[in-house]
Amino acid sequence: MTYLKSNNFEGAKFSSWIVKLQNENITYSAPGTWFTQDPPTSSTFRCELDSIETLKDPFGDGISIDGSNSAKLILPQGKYWLDLRLGIYSGTGTYNHYYLFNFAISGWVQSESKEKWLGRNQAAYLEEQTSSPVLRSIQTYYESNSSTDYISCLRRRGWSTWLPGGTPQINKDGSGESGFSTAHPTGASRLLVMRIE
Repeated sequence: MTYLKSNNFEGAKFSSWIVKLQNENITYSAPGTWFTQDPPTSSTFRCELDSIETLKDPFGDGISIDGSNSAKLILPQGKYWLDLRLGIYSGTGTYNHYYLFNFAISGWVQSESKEKWLGRNQAAYLEEQTSSPVLRSIQTYYESNSSTDYISCLRRRGWSTWLPGGTPQINKDGSGESGFSTAHPTGASRLLVMRIE
């Protein structure tokens, strides 16, 4: 039988953070402004970032919200796995199971000197009332090649009027923020960032 006097194995090292989104209205935009080859640049699509919670950062590299544009998340050089979950306040009542929201992650690509889509998805108006299976999350990969490379989160709604009532909003913390008489919170919005190399 073998006995270990000590075990100094540390396991795999990786960094991870949770980025919170700010409370914002989800505004209407025409389909042609969203379904494009490259992400729209207008600030109306951009999710402002609120804060960063560090879970693990053994390398001490850190990530940061751009000081001049809070919709940009600066990622130091490295390889990252991203997981964005969109929680929403949808309105004041159940209405139409076809309603949904579009959301996405984009990232700066140095070789093309512009942003490109990293992932897109849809969030149903109500998880319990939907015409097709949709997820409230996006998982994707991004490789940062310099200290100025960044990613952004985007969102839109496809209906100019909003018959469910109120104004749909990004849900920042998960409860108590909408002010609607019968809010439908779907959990906090957050972006999980993991540096894997």
